[in-house]
Amino acid sequence: KMGYFLVVWPEEGVEIENSSILPIKSESNLRGTYILSLGNKKYAEIDKFRGFYFKKEEEAAAFRETLEPFRNSYAYAKKKTPVREEASELSSRIYILRESQIIKVIGRGEEKVKIGETLEGYWYRIITDDGVTGYCFDRNLAFFEDDGSEKQGPKTEKKQYLDKFFAETWYPEAYKETAES
Repeated sequence: KMGYFLVVWPEEGVEIENSSILPIKSESNLRGTYILSLGNKKYAEIDKFRGFYFKKEEEAAAFRETLEPFRNSYAYAKKKTPVREEASELSSRIYILRESQIIKVIGRGEEKVKIGETLEGYWYRIITDDGVTGYCFDRNLAFFEDDGSEKQGPKTEKKQYLDKFFAETWYPEAYKETAES
Protein backbone atom coordinates (compact mmCIF):
# COMPACT_ATOMS: atom_id res chain seq x y z
CA LYS A 1 0.00 0.00 0.00
CA MET A 2 1.28 3.42 -0.95
CA GLY A 3 -0.98 5.20 1.49
CA TYR A 4 -4.63 6.20 1.71
CA PHE A 5 -6.87 8.35 -0.43
CA LEU A 6 -9.73 10.41 0.99
CA VAL A 7 -12.32 10.84 -1.76
CA VAL A 8 -14.00 14.26 -1.71
CA TRP A 9 -15.45 14.35 -5.24
CA PRO A 10 -16.37 10.89 -6.53
CA GLU A 11 -16.43 10.39 -10.25
CA GLU A 12 -19.75 9.56 -11.90
CA GLY A 13 -20.03 5.91 -12.86
CA VAL A 14 -17.42 4.75 -10.33
CA GLU A 15 -18.58 2.79 -7.30
CA ILE A 16 -16.88 5.00 -4.71
CA GLU A 17 -18.78 6.96 -2.09
CA ASN A 18 -17.98 10.51 -1.04
CA SER A 19 -15.72 10.68 2.06
CA SER A 20 -14.44 7.12 1.56
CA ILE A 21 -10.91 6.39 2.73
CA LEU A 22 -9.39 3.72 0.52
CA PRO A 23 -5.94 2.14 0.26
CA ILE A 24 -3.90 3.14 -2.78
CA LYS A 25 -2.63 0.16 -4.76
CA SER A 26 -0.66 2.10 -7.36
CA GLU A 27 -0.21 5.49 -8.99
CA SER A 28 -0.07 6.67 -12.58
CA ASN A 29 1.79 9.95 -12.93
CA LEU A 30 1.22 9.87 -16.67
CA ARG A 31 -2.58 9.71 -16.29
CA GLY A 32 -2.68 11.67 -13.00
CA THR A 33 -4.62 8.92 -11.23
CA TYR A 34 -4.53 6.48 -8.33
CA ILE A 35 -5.66 2.87 -8.44
CA LEU A 36 -7.68 2.30 -5.27
CA SER A 37 -8.40 -1.04 -3.63
CA LEU A 38 -12.15 -1.54 -3.11
CA GLY A 39 -11.75 -4.97 -1.45
CA ASN A 40 -12.57 -8.44 -2.82
CA LYS A 41 -9.88 -7.98 -5.49
CA LYS A 42 -11.79 -5.03 -6.97
CA TYR A 43 -10.03 -1.83 -7.97
CA ALA A 44 -11.03 1.58 -9.27
CA GLU A 45 -9.05 4.33 -10.97
CA ILE A 46 -9.70 7.91 -9.83
CA ASP A 47 -8.16 11.29 -10.69
CA LYS A 48 -5.76 12.58 -8.04
CA PHE A 49 -7.56 15.93 -7.78
CA ARG A 50 -10.74 14.20 -6.57
CA GLY A 51 -9.36 13.79 -3.08
CA PHE A 52 -6.34 13.92 -0.79
CA TYR A 53 -3.41 11.59 -0.21
CA PHE A 54 -2.34 10.53 3.30
CA LYS A 55 0.38 8.16 4.50
CA LYS A 56 -1.74 6.92 7.41
CA GLU A 57 -5.42 6.08 7.60
CA GLU A 58 -5.74 7.94 10.93
CA GLU A 59 -4.53 11.18 9.31
CA ALA A 60 -7.13 10.77 6.54
CA ALA A 61 -9.90 10.15 9.10
CA ALA A 62 -8.93 13.27 11.08
CA PHE A 63 -8.93 15.42 7.92
CA ARG A 64 -12.28 13.93 6.84
CA GLU A 65 -13.82 15.37 10.03
CA THR A 66 -12.79 18.90 9.02
CA LEU A 67 -14.41 18.42 5.58
CA GLU A 68 -17.65 16.88 6.91
CA PRO A 69 -19.71 20.13 6.82
CA PHE A 70 -18.93 20.33 3.07
CA ARG A 71 -19.39 16.64 2.24
CA ASN A 72 -22.15 17.23 -0.33
CA SER A 73 -21.48 20.93 -1.02
CA TYR A 74 -20.99 22.08 -4.59
CA ALA A 75 -21.36 25.35 -6.45
CA TYR A 76 -21.38 26.70 -9.95
CA ALA A 77 -20.19 30.01 -11.31
CA LYS A 78 -22.99 32.42 -12.27
CA LYS A 79 -20.45 34.21 -14.46
CA LYS A 80 -16.68 34.21 -15.02
CA THR A 81 -15.04 34.20 -11.59
CA PRO A 82 -11.37 34.26 -10.55
CA VAL A 83 -9.87 31.51 -8.42
CA ARG A 84 -7.09 32.80 -6.20
CA GLU A 85 -4.07 31.15 -4.64
CA GLU A 86 -4.98 32.38 -1.15
CA ALA A 87 -8.18 33.71 0.44
CA SER A 88 -7.46 37.36 -0.40
CA GLU A 89 -8.36 39.73 -3.21
CA LEU A 90 -4.67 40.64 -3.41
CA SER A 91 -3.61 37.03 -3.96
CA SER A 92 -2.58 35.83 -7.42
CA ARG A 93 -5.23 34.58 -9.81
CA ILE A 94 -4.54 30.98 -10.71
CA TYR A 95 -7.66 30.19 -12.72
CA ILE A 96 -10.88 31.70 -14.09
CA LEU A 97 -14.11 29.74 -13.63
CA ARG A 98 -16.28 29.55 -16.73
CA GLU A 99 -19.95 30.48 -16.48
CA SER A 100 -21.92 27.45 -15.17
CA GLN A 101 -18.72 25.54 -14.33
CA ILE A 102 -19.35 23.18 -11.42
CA ILE A 103 -16.90 23.15 -8.52
CA LYS A 104 -16.53 21.15 -5.32
CA VAL A 105 -16.61 23.19 -2.10
CA ILE A 106 -14.16 21.89 0.52
CA GLY A 107 -14.00 24.75 3.01
CA ARG A 108 -15.11 28.23 4.02
CA GLY A 109 -13.43 31.09 5.82
CA GLU A 110 -14.36 31.55 9.48
CA GLU A 111 -15.55 35.13 9.17
CA LYS A 112 -17.19 37.31 6.55
CA VAL A 113 -14.78 39.70 4.92
CA LYS A 114 -15.37 43.01 3.23
CA ILE A 115 -13.85 43.76 -0.15
CA GLY A 116 -13.93 47.40 -1.07
CA GLU A 117 -16.90 49.32 0.26
CA THR A 118 -19.73 47.22 -1.14
CA LEU A 119 -18.80 43.53 -1.23
CA GLU A 120 -19.18 41.39 1.87
CA GLY A 121 -19.03 37.60 1.97
CA TYR A 122 -16.97 34.48 2.54
CA TRP A 123 -13.96 32.98 0.84
CA TYR A 124 -14.49 29.35 -0.13
CA ARG A 125 -11.82 26.74 -0.73
CA ILE A 126 -12.75 24.88 -3.90
CA ILE A 127 -11.65 22.25 -6.41
CA THR A 128 -12.48 22.77 -10.09
CA ASP A 129 -13.66 19.98 -12.38
CA ASP A 130 -10.24 19.95 -14.01
CA GLY A 131 -8.18 19.76 -10.84
CA VAL A 132 -7.32 23.30 -9.74
CA THR A 133 -7.53 23.93 -5.98
CA GLY A 134 -7.86 27.50 -4.75
CA TYR A 135 -10.15 30.11 -3.22
CA CYS A 136 -13.23 31.91 -4.58
CA PHE A 137 -15.20 34.78 -3.14
CA ASP A 138 -18.89 33.84 -2.88
CA ARG A 139 -20.30 36.76 -4.88
CA ASN A 140 -20.64 34.93 -8.21
CA LEU A 141 -21.23 31.41 -6.88
CA ALA A 142 -24.54 29.56 -6.60
CA PHE A 143 -24.38 26.81 -3.99
CA PHE A 144 -26.19 23.50 -3.94
CA GLU A 145 -26.11 20.17 -2.15
CA ASP A 146 -25.77 16.95 -4.14
CA ASP A 147 -25.90 13.61 -2.38
CA GLY A 148 -25.55 11.72 -5.66
CA SER A 149 -29.28 11.55 -6.37
CA GLU A 150 -28.98 14.28 -9.05
CA LYS A 151 -32.32 15.75 -7.96
CA GLN A 152 -30.85 19.04 -6.77
CA GLY A 153 -28.59 21.80 -7.98
CA PRO A 154 -27.82 23.19 -11.39
CA LYS A 155 -28.14 19.87 -13.21
CA THR A 156 -31.93 20.13 -12.87
CA GLU A 157 -31.89 23.84 -13.71
CA LYS A 158 -29.66 23.23 -16.75
CA LYS A 159 -31.90 20.41 -17.96
CA GLN A 160 -34.96 22.66 -17.75
CA TYR A 161 -33.08 25.41 -19.57
CA LEU A 162 -31.90 23.03 -22.31
CA ASP A 163 -35.38 21.53 -22.72
CA LYS A 164 -36.82 25.02 -23.15
CA PHE A 165 -34.02 26.05 -25.54
CA PHE A 166 -34.39 23.03 -27.82
CA ALA A 167 -38.21 23.15 -27.74
CA GLU A 168 -38.24 26.63 -29.27
CA THR A 169 -37.67 27.23 -32.95
CA TRP A 170 -34.67 29.45 -33.54
CA TYR A 171 -34.36 31.88 -36.41
CA PRO A 172 -31.75 34.52 -37.22
CA GLU A 173 -32.78 38.09 -36.37
CA ALA A 174 -32.93 39.04 -40.06
CA TYR A 175 -35.39 36.22 -40.71
CA LYS A 176 -37.63 37.36 -37.82
CA GLU A 177 -37.69 40.91 -39.18
CA THR A 178 -38.57 39.63 -42.67
CA ALA A 179 -41.34 37.37 -41.30
CA GLU A 180 -42.83 40.22 -39.27
CA SER A 181 -42.88 42.59 -42.25
